[in-house]
Amino acid sequence: MLPRMERPNWVFGQTQGKWFAYPEGHPQREVQAASFEELQAKVDQLSQEPTKSPRELPRIERSVTEQPRIDTPRYVISLDQDKWWGHLQGYPDQSAQGDSFDEVEFKLSLLWRELVNRKSPPIRKAA
Repeated sequence: MLPRMERPNWVFGQTQGKWFAYPEGHPQREVQAASFEELQAKVDQLSQEPTKSPRELPRIERSVTEQPRIDTPRYVISLDQDKWWGHLQGYPDQSAQGDSFDEVEFKLSLLWRELVNRKSPPIRKAA
């Protein structure tokens, strides 16, 4: 069973016609109101809410940024003298050329698939 936390003592004050209150020792948690009655109602409401320790705070779920899969091919494609050239990143010997970007991309995906499914000794990867 968790130990029961004591309710804080509130410090009340008035400046320029507005009332304020804060838990003793925590002025950063100040509450303000136009009248003392309104302020008292806010303080009562805050005092009735159970104080939560940091371990009890709700967990914030953050979406995991999608990481590239290992089986996704990475390639470099460039246009040189009206011809498209490309090679698998890390495997400069595995290259393809064609008349369009899509053609070279398709050929490189075939090279990648062949490289992944190869049963013979793997091709050495460049550093």
